[in-house]
Amino acid sequence: MITKDYIDRVVADLKVPESYPRIRRSASGYTSEAAWWLFEGIARQMVPGFRVTAGRSDAYSALSAWAANLPFRCQDPDTGAWVDGDPCRGLYIAGNPGSGKTTAVRILKMMLTAFGAKFTFGGDSLSMWSLSDPSAAMICDAYARDGSLAYYQSMRIIGIQDLGSEPRETLYMGNRKEVMREFLELRGDTPGRLTIITSNFSFATIRKAYGDRVWSRLHTMCNYVELVGDDMRVGADGGGS
Repeated sequence: MITKDYIDRVVADLKVPESYPRIRRSASGYTSEAAWWLFEGIARQMVPGFRVTAGRSDAYSALSAWAANLPFRCQDPDTGAWVDGDPCRGLYIAGNPGSGKTTAVRILKMMLTAFGAKFTFGGDSLSMWSLSDPSAAMICDAYARDGSLAYYQSMRIIGIQDLGSEPRETLYMGNRKEVMREFLELRGDTPGRLTIITSNFSFATIRKAYGDRVWSRLHTMCNYVELVGDDMRVGADGGGS
């Protein structure tokens, strides 16, 4: 008869593989206030007329605190409520076209460089300069050319721009594949990966477009932050994604 004591011994004897450690981050030495000053200062240099509207103040504060590896609040992607975030998870930055999602990622990259931030995956430590930021369409193009996702899938840190703008299916050697659906499922199932995503899609739209498996994995992989509004610049007619 299998007893609870036997099960406890089995569980105690299980070894977690080396590839499964939680991502660790170096301390920035910044306070939340100082991190915000840095975010705002970089933003004003990058975006003439940068402004903080009421609908974005909390989102920008969340992003700056994430960059500084400080406690922060992100949004529940299903309810919109503000909940505790996890600095060791990636980011999913949603917003309308021109809301400044791509610019926000560039600001974060500069902040992390200023901190000398390191992300540790097992025995490997990487800086934010290791971030490659292909568009979702570029990943699909790579598959159409090579028939493989291995190059991008192997990246410990990746920033995927404009998820949802890519073609639904990609053709390689007569076979059609939903490349980004498979890519995100694989990435979500692979420990030791940090993923930053920008998209015009809310999580509700992601669920419709990519299915429950991707939707579930993104919940685990990313902190959700939504940039509300049309443009981050005063008097702008349009802007970056």
